[in-house]
Amino acid sequence: MIIHASRKYSELNKIYEKIKKFCSNKDIVISSDINLILDEVFSNILKYSGTQQSRETIVISVEKYKESVELQITYHGRYFDILKYQNPPLPNLSGKVGIPIIKSFAKKIFYKHRKNCNILTFFLPLGDII
Repeated sequence: MIIHASRKYSELNKIYEKIKKFCSNKDIVISSDINLILDEVFSNILKYSGTQQSRETIVISVEKYKESVELQITYHGRYFDILKYQNPPLPNLSGKVGIPIIKSFAKKIFYKHRKNCNILTFFLPLGDII
């Protein structure tokens, strides 16, 4: 499934509903995990990518495999490799826990940056429920 979303917070509810329907049709029980990752990444894109006014869409794809679900998020903006993000020290956690949390849900994460385009790919194990 592929979703094209504009760069507005109001898009998230539409995306959640599409993912929920997709997961229901494919017997995937981790739609809340997917939505949590999407919420964090989408929020970070809007806050930090430097392209809030861009007409470029955020492209989200979800695919089911035998033992995992692939969630890929593609967007134009500043380079930001989630894999290189360092967790802040404990006393400074305020507002900085989203990325460590979403990293804990995925069994694999890949990042590519090409021509001002970021491609984040998460593989979530099937069967895990929040």
